[in-house]
Formats: sequence, C-alpha cells, structure tokens
Amino acid sequence: MKLFKSFISILVATLLLGVATSNVLAAPIYSTFGPGDTYITGTGWTIGTDPWNFIQGPQFLPTSSNYLGSIEVAVGYLSGLNQFTIDLRNDNAGLPGSIIEAFSFTNAADFGSGNEMLFMDSILNSFLSSGTPYWLIASGGTDRHLAWNLNDLGLNGPLYQEGIGFGSGVINDIHPAFRLNPVPEPSTFILLGAGLAGFAVWRRKRS
Repeated sequence: MKLFKSFISILVATLLLGVATSNVLAAPIYSTFGPGDTYITGTGWTIGTDPWNFIQGPQFLPTSSNYLGSIEVAVGYLSGLNQFTIDLRNDNAGLPGSIIEAFSFTNAADFGSGNEMLFMDSILNSFLSSGTPYWLIASGGTDRHLAWNLNDLGLNGPLYQEGIGFGSGVINDIHPAFRLNPVPEPSTFILLGAGLAGFAVWRRKRS
C-alpha cells in the first residue's frame, strides 16, 4: 500500500511538472499585449458605427510557426448590437486576402472598463508560418459601435481601413491589442500515458 501511495504521489508530481513546463514552452504565435496582458483602455480603432461601417485591422508576422489554438482580442462595446467578427486572412500583395478562419464575438465588456479581453478557440487549427504576413480584420455593421483597444507597447505597422465614404487602403499606424495562441502542448498527455504504462508494469511485476 505504501508503495502504491508513493507511486501515485510521483505520478501526480510529474503531471504537475508537465503542465507547468507546457505553459512555459507554449509561447504565443504573435502578441501585442503588454506584460500582464496590458493594453490602452481608453483608445481604440472603431468597428462598425452608423453611417460609416468601419472595417479595419493589422497585418502581422508570426514570431513562431505553429498551429493556431485560440485568439484573444481587447474589444470594447459602445452602443447598438454587441457583436462583431474578426477574420484571420492571408496576405494578397500587401492587402487582406482570402479568409482562413472567421471568429464571431458577442457580449463585449464596456469600452474603457479594463475588461475588454475576449477569448475564442480556433476550430480549424490552421498552421501559421513564422515571417509570413497575415491579417486580422474586424468588422461589424452600421447597427453597432465597438472599439478595438490599442496596444501599449507602441507597436506599429500596416493597418487596413475601410469605411463608407472613406474608401479603403493601408496606412502605417499603431496596432490594436491581440494575441494568437498555439494549440496546447501535448506533453501533459504524454506524461500521463507514460505514468499509466509504468503503473501497469509495476502491477504486473507485483503480481
């Protein structure tokens, strides 16, 4: 019985170590959030609004190659319908190209509240390559007004903008706050399988 308890204790400790190691190693594919997930709470790029229906978002270059696991954005609600979409797009000669995956968000917190971070898992888990340009494009409609909070790291770059009466194009300006996370590391499951296999061998020897 003592040997059994010792084995279980070692297995639990190994799993906890695996979880901690996995969290450390799972660096984001790309992020503009500051340390501790900070961003500018009082300023952002407009999404939707009557009558212009603003559509906009940044071009980015992944800092690591990985399969997309989830997306996080800091978007706040101002008025109208509390819903918006962010498209992950390929690059097409310096402009947003074909849609890789669309993420539809609802129930954003009030803009300026400091609670604007929203999270959504990826369904397609597309592979994003380091150094390859992609776009994140936010859209809504004339029946809503939201704002995509700016990053507080001073990160600038190509930003696509489109609006009724304003035309469309790319400018160089400060980027909004967002993060693309990879699919979680499988190390925890590997450790669990190894632990259970070891336990089975131990039981077989005992019997």
